[in-house]
Amino acid sequence: MAIAGCAVEETVEEEPVVEGDVLEIALIIKATDSSFWQAAIAGGEAFGADNANVNVTTYGPASEADVDEQLAILENVITSGPDAIVLASNAGEGANAAMQMQRHLEFLF
Repeated sequence: MAIAGCAVEETVEEEPVVEGDVLEIALIIKATDSSFWQAAIAGGEAFGADNANVNVTTYGPASEADVDEQLAILENVITSGPDAIVLASNAGEGANAAMQMQRHLEFLF
């Protein structure tokens, strides 16, 4: 799986991580019906299991064709306020509006 990022030319003050704090990471995949994305989920869960200060929660629509469901998931995840979101977007530029409103979050694509 490849991860590419889009950077915004804006400096964001990061709060220092305090020992004992748990980093909440939301992993949003393209589809839960795919063996490829099931492997991505397993990788995210393994990362969380290997790092005591990290909690990885996975989300995704049943099918890659369900773009609207993935956008709804993304909006709900943003509202829940994780520390970071890893997104494999079905929506292409359709996810930009939700992400633009949440500049304080770190998005990885």
